[in-house]
Amino acid sequence: AKIVSGGRKIEVINALTSKNFEIKIEYVPPDDSNPFDKSIKKIKELINNSKNLLIFTNTRNTAETIASKLLEIGGKDLAVHHGSLSKEVRVRAENDFKTGKLKAVICTSSLELGIDVGTVDAVIQYGSPRQSIKLAQRIGRSGHRENLVSKGLMIINEPDDLLEAIVLKRRTINGHYEKPRIHRLALDVLAHQIVGMAIENYPSLNSIYKTLTKSFYFKELTYSKFKEVVNFLIKISLIYIKNGRIIPKRRAFPYYFEAASTIPDVEKLKVIDVSTNRFIGLLDGDFVAATCSIGTIFILAGKPWTVDRIDFENMKIYVYPAPQSSGAIPAWIGEEIPVDYKVAREVGALRRRLANGEYSKILKEYKVAPTILSAYMKYIKEQLEYCQIVPSDKIVFIEKGDKYAVINSCFGTKINYTLGLLLAHRISRKVGKTVIFRIDPYRILLVYARGVRGEHILEVFQTKIDEVETLVKQAVKETELYRWHLLHVLKRFGAIERNSKKPISRSIYRIFEGTVAEEEAIEEILIDKLDIEGIIQVLNLIKRGAIKLKYRDVGINDFSPMSIPILERYYYRGSLIPALPHTTILQTVKKRIFDTKLELICLHCLNWHDVMKAGEVDDNFKCPKCKAKMISITRPDDSINKVRIFRRWLNKLPLSEDERKIAEEMSKSAMLFLTYGRKAVIALAGYGVGPATATKILAKANTIDELIELILNAERKYIRTRVFWS
Repeated sequence: AKIVSGGRKIEVINALTSKNFEIKIEYVPPDDSNPFDKSIKKIKELINNSKNLLIFTNTRNTAETIASKLLEIGGKDLAVHHGSLSKEVRVRAENDFKTGKLKAVICTSSLELGIDVGTVDAVIQYGSPRQSIKLAQRIGRSGHRENLVSKGLMIINEPDDLLEAIVLKRRTINGHYEKPRIHRLALDVLAHQIVGMAIENYPSLNSIYKTLTKSFYFKELTYSKFKEVVNFLIKISLIYIKNGRIIPKRRAFPYYFEAASTIPDVEKLKVIDVSTNRFIGLLDGDFVAATCSIGTIFILAGKPWTVDRIDFENMKIYVYPAPQSSGAIPAWIGEEIPVDYKVAREVGALRRRLANGEYSKILKEYKVAPTILSAYMKYIKEQLEYCQIVPSDKIVFIEKGDKYAVINSCFGTKINYTLGLLLAHRISRKVGKTVIFRIDPYRILLVYARGVRGEHILEVFQTKIDEVETLVKQAVKETELYRWHLLHVLKRFGAIERNSKKPISRSIYRIFEGTVAEEEAIEEILIDKLDIEGIIQVLNLIKRGAIKLKYRDVGINDFSPMSIPILERYYYRGSLIPALPHTTILQTVKKRIFDTKLELICLHCLNWHDVMKAGEVDDNFKCPKCKAKMISITRPDDSINKVRIFRRWLNKLPLSEDERKIAEEMSKSAMLFLTYGRKAVIALAGYGVGPATATKILAKANTIDELIELILNAERKYIRTRVFWS
């Protein structure tokens, strides 16, 4: 109401009535044989016994997997609906569902709001929906009238999800929903409005400022901050000031219409396997910016891959098969749904109460089936038997090993991300080595080299409260996520072209230090990803003793049951194809190199040349015409007459710089073939391997397998460094 009133006096009439929900939970524990298959059979049974069902999942991959499995076991009359599908496919699914041609649609949040899909018997939510507002919207698709009951079933496979689902069910029925964080004083939006008002010929700076501050979003805008944005727009040549008026420059007109939306373009990077030069799949730009750097291991298409180089300009990420899956991050496309602090704390409180024997009270309070709660009690008992400590709303439990530590913290997604960032930043500074962090709503995983001690972790929890915000902002600025956000903010400000895909180099983004663009990029991350107020509240509770820290040193296989989920997700095992052995990778590279076509020219007679596969040339190969072994090895190129170029070079006739280089490389490659024979041909078949690199490789390689490994390393180096070549 405040947003639309513009500061005028208004009366709010609340015509909302309470909605009746009937929400059930079915738990298939992970130690059950094939829990996923068992869940799919349950879904199929429900589809068969209903007229029409909506099945919600949190990710597109899960939606596609469920649909595929249902079809495998004879499921009929069903479709998939998510944002990656074309509009035509989505509309057809909606219409077919409304008219009764489909019995079930497996969907993500794409069918959560605003689309009339007609009568729905019931809704299935696969996994925890993460938020009570999402559960209400999804279950509310059934019984979609005021006097009808909305019916839904949550099918859960994980202990964390089980307690979370119990909490979300209670919060949904009681109308306790997550509050959105509103982004006020968005400086890129302000810049866009200023340019628009300049185009509209507003008479003065003051008239623009007075109009803007009538808006709810800019009510607290100071005149000094307004002038900062105006000055920034002048510097990037969108406007100028004449006689106290803002005048738009020529660039202002296309900028105003192109930057009308604050929604960033969904940009995806192609993933290329350097060992085969094969396209593997797509990664979300935010995923790459937030989590990937050279050496990062992630899972895509069921296999672990190591990042070799990231090319934001061409929107490609070059990878090679990881020799192991340890440390692999599950790749995601799109945003993961954050779990709110209050939800995570209530999950923690339930853990504590169950550990303290309040089983019967919780059964009555949460109206949950005894079989469901007793299944979670097994998890609590395992934890108690293992170490007598249950992480909860009042206990942060830290387990530290040689290479990684798990901080069990029931603080939700955003606070855990903030705390993880702070821990990684401060510990990295302390020990002088990189510390990587990963999070879920109930844990933080720290990954480090040797040298990190328990005291380094514990010290962070004693950070001075008045330093927290500054330290977090410093940490944010050191992340790829910040550079990615800055790129989008600069596009929205009009500082760079909207279709530009060039990454922000360190020298460029230093230019924007201290500007309103930097301020906006940091603020967006603080609002969308982090929670400064929340982390300060948590640290205060720890300092006061309301939340206790428990610490335990552990061996590699000695982490407690409640620490295991985050380790399983990132470090132990997962639903992936086993990592390729190193020998298998080398065999793949070897086949590619042996199949590479090369142009062979006899430099002795200059009367013979041919195109052959590298694997077809042996040590005894000679020119078929003159029997000489002075054979040059180059990449085939019909546009270049290499024989003519080499003749002119021999006779010292004029050549262009490029032609001289071609002739010299022909001569050097022929000398390598004279010296190394077949090995020289194999080396020169490598991607980006010329005579200079081949000489170094051949001097080190004793066997063909050693040669292939050295070629692969040279190819990786070439891909990493070629972007810097002029």
